[in-house]
Amino acid sequence: MRVAAVLAAATCAPLPLFAYERARVNPNGPLLFWATRRHSFQIDARGTPDVTDGSAFDAVRRSFATWAAVSCSDLSFPEVLPLEQGDRRVGYFPGATNRNLVLWRTESCASAVPRGDPCLTEGGCSNKYDCWDGDSTAIATTTTTSNSSTGQILDADIELNDSGFTFTTADGPPCSAGGPYVGCVAYDVQNTVTHEAGHTLGLDHSAVPAATMFAFAPGGQVSKRTLHDDDIQGICTIYPKGGPTSTSPGVPAPGSTETGGCGSSGTASWEALLPTALLLALRASARRRARSGAARPQEPQG
Repeated sequence: MRVAAVLAAATCAPLPLFAYERARVNPNGPLLFWATRRHSFQIDARGTPDVTDGSAFDAVRRSFATWAAVSCSDLSFPEVLPLEQGDRRVGYFPGATNRNLVLWRTESCASAVPRGDPCLTEGGCSNKYDCWDGDSTAIATTTTTSNSSTGQILDADIELNDSGFTFTTADGPPCSAGGPYVGCVAYDVQNTVTHEAGHTLGLDHSAVPAATMFAFAPGGQVSKRTLHDDDIQGICTIYPKGGPTSTSPGVPAPGSTETGGCGSSGTASWEALLPTALLLALRASARRRARSGAARPQEPQG
């Protein structure tokens, strides 16, 4: 049973239950969370060939800004600049510069990977060949790497399936089947990334059809650009403004130094909180691929 906190930052009174779900390392594992309220992101400079006027980058920025604007939480999303071309690998790599990437994959691994390549059975084709190796019906996916014992997130990367979908940034109307895709909505960048950004923060899919974190999105949809009360309640339960980050039972909340409202908010970076033993045991960390609900073009329950 889940008791939700009040949306208004001034109180901590309970509200009725909501349908949001928190992501876990595995079905029976600890809940996912960041140890800091600052969650950086970097958009890969290649962007998408579907949108060449720079508006796709702005749409991604608005997606993160939407979560940052929630008044009952205190999340912030500094953008890592410049948008340099280079390393497009997703995942967490010990000893390397790890960035929370947002990128488009323009070729499917089904066509890019040579027959018999070991990555087809061992994994890693997407990084090796810079290709989309997810479900062909998925619009996007978020890969999070976490501490398998605590659920603390170390890295979260968003990939958009540009090998199977056409992305747009217009406000409407929905595009006609087969295009042209000018001045209309096919698969909206902001609609998609706002959903995926929720996954990067530790939210799973919601059962509320109107929620941003609902598991499916049709072409032409832009409603996920705006958060539903269910999404807001979920993020404020994990990262309440002025309160400790919500973790699994037995997992200490991240350290906190700033006070306010109903408690204190964490400000220490995860690097400072990361135990040395974890760095030595990253091979045992869980790498979780969360399929976007903005992630499928149809809308059956699933």
